[in-house]
Amino acid sequence: MNIELIPLKVHFGVETYKDSVDMGPEAFFEKLAASASLPTTSQPSPVEFVEAYKRAGASGASVISIHLSSRMSGTYQSALLAKSMLEEDGCDLSVVDSRTASYGIGMLVVCAAEAAREGRSKEEILEMIDTIRRQTKIYFLVDTLEYLQKGGRIGKAAALLGSLLNIKPILSISEEGEVFPVDKVRGQKKAMGAVSWIC
Repeated sequence: MNIELIPLKVHFGVETYKDSVDMGPEAFFEKLAASASLPTTSQPSPVEFVEAYKRAGASGASVISIHLSSRMSGTYQSALLAKSMLEEDGCDLSVVDSRTASYGIGMLVVCAAEAAREGRSKEEILEMIDTIRRQTKIYFLVDTLEYLQKGGRIGKAAALLGSLLNIKPILSISEEGEVFPVDKVRGQKKAMGAVSWIC
């Protein structure tokens, strides 16, 4: 669909992997379960974006670059810096803060690519992205509290009690692009039911 992915980097100690290039989801979760500490991530460099933008715009095409919420990552800022580095090249580039993550970004990117294939203008596509983003709510469950505790989001006592009671937090992403708690339910089945009811 003429979509290019510029991956974030995942760091497990001194080992670095490009997300979905050097390490897929299955390998990531296996390594996560075996690791004593949480991995960290880093955004692509502005130079990586510049190279991708030059490739995408080589034929004179407009480029729309959609990114992980700026409240969750520095990726959007890195892309903006790359855009400023290309100002003299006349690249027709729009950088978009999706204010979402995961499936939310994927949905925006695929809709934009389909619209481009249908011959929609850059302005129409940007307006469509904004409309979809504002009308979409993402809800998700956390299967274990272990990583919230390791990441300092909740204390050990809360994680232990939550695990003993089989608490499943229901989370969402705000209009500003930040994760926030919606509810907490005991058990996976009840949590899925609660998400269905919220939606």
